[in-house]
Amino acid sequence: MIGFFGPQARGFFKAIFLHLVPVSNRLVCMLRKSLALFLTIILILPMAQPLLAGESAPGQEQSSASSLPHQPMVGKKGENPNLCPICGKSWDTGSHAECLQKILPKETEVVCPSCLLEFYVEEPKALGDTDRDLCPHTTGTAGASGEIYICPRCGFAYLSQFFLTSGSEQKLILPTEQRKWIRENLTPRIYQAIRSALGNIKKEYQPKDEELYTLFNDTTYIPQGLKNQHFANEHIVERQVPDSLRCENALLYAKQFYRDEPMLCARMAQLAAWSYRRMVSDPPVKVRLMKSLQHIEKSLAKELPENATQKQNVDQMWAMFENQDEFNIIDREFLLIMIAGKYLRLGTRAWAKECITRCLKDVDDDQLWSPVAIIAAVKPGTATPPTPQEIQLARVEILQLASPLPEAIEKEAVYLQEAAGFLRAALARDKIPVQILPAHIYLVGEFERRSSNFARAHAWLELAAKMDTGKLTPGAEIWAAEQLELVNDSLAHLGHAEIPANPMAAEDTPLLQSLAEKYQVYLQALEASE
Repeated sequence: MIGFFGPQARGFFKAIFLHLVPVSNRLVCMLRKSLALFLTIILILPMAQPLLAGESAPGQEQSSASSLPHQPMVGKKGENPNLCPICGKSWDTGSHAECLQKILPKETEVVCPSCLLEFYVEEPKALGDTDRDLCPHTTGTAGASGEIYICPRCGFAYLSQFFLTSGSEQKLILPTEQRKWIRENLTPRIYQAIRSALGNIKKEYQPKDEELYTLFNDTTYIPQGLKNQHFANEHIVERQVPDSLRCENALLYAKQFYRDEPMLCARMAQLAAWSYRRMVSDPPVKVRLMKSLQHIEKSLAKELPENATQKQNVDQMWAMFENQDEFNIIDREFLLIMIAGKYLRLGTRAWAKECITRCLKDVDDDQLWSPVAIIAAVKPGTATPPTPQEIQLARVEILQLASPLPEAIEKEAVYLQEAAGFLRAALARDKIPVQILPAHIYLVGEFERRSSNFARAHAWLELAAKMDTGKLTPGAEIWAAEQLELVNDSLAHLGHAEIPANPMAAEDTPLLQSLAEKYQVYLQALEASE
């Protein structure tokens, strides 16, 4: 007879627990949150009361807004962080459920057509400005525009219309062949991304791959004005999936099953390239660098006009970088990362790489990061000198911020080349309406320019600049002449007196001639009809 407390019995009951008693994802989530709430009430809440009242905990200095985790700003700058920006009342009095509905992103429940998981997606963020290749940038934080959704369980990613709203009468299920391919090729990628985001998981709990997606439930929003209050979602969301993975999975799926639709594949490649550009131009700023970011933004707002161009931003940032009296080593190294982002948005990839290379080299220089020298360089009365601990922590954060950026710059170029190739295929197959040929010819040239393929870029941009739109509304081709000048600037920066020869550029000549003739015939027919 097996002893009740013997090792065999424990193994027997463990097997029953692991294999015969499946627990639903929602129940696990509820149990986890109940435990967290209990621990918060018993252990944390008494300590948090002084903070919520605006006081300092014993033995601690009063925390400032910059010490909070970096999250999207809530309300306007300068507002009291202890007050709700919607109703104006203190966060720790009354219910703020309606206010939070206005602050937190709106979500829609959709169904994955591959594994049939129901999960929530956020509504698209407000778009800010765009680059000269039409890459959009969101206001506040980097993110996708909502064009692509990704399932956090199986990794299927594609256009949002493929994900029907939960409860819809229509049903969309991918063919068996496609679902098998997704499990073999996309699902491992999402598992790897989740494990990377989670970091080191405790040995007591090593989730299986199929359980990983439930850990997205732990995603929390911490508005700038909230302290010690976390609002966790009770449902599965996809917001933590990196944009790069989202867009790459969509591109892989499109190339596998829709390769005969080059315009669609070109769009997926564009989105993948843009996701990596936003990694460089809109990097996630950590706590220790918030002070530098605020200092830099305040100086830029003071020195630049309201509608400053990217070039004006770059010039002013370089002037700030040279001003060692006002900007310490932390500010200046962070400026290098910001300048690299501006260069990448301009499409001058070589300059962006040089900035990141210099930043990584400086971070390894112990002499530059000597706390004694940095503190001594601060003029009395100008700013509060950083502590040695703050200097070292900022150095680590800059290294973490800059390390993945060289690879991101290279991947952006790879995907832009793919986008240009698919666009050329679409143009060769007459997949693009003739009236918008100039804009797409321009985009091919601009993608090649940003990929440092200057010979091909020059030929396509030159044709786009020469094409007369007549009475048609001009499109993106209006920038072609300016981008041609950037080709010459890049060549001069790299030490080339003339455009380097490229055999691929010669292969484009027949297609370019055919497109120019086709467009001219169209304009003549349009004039004759009038």
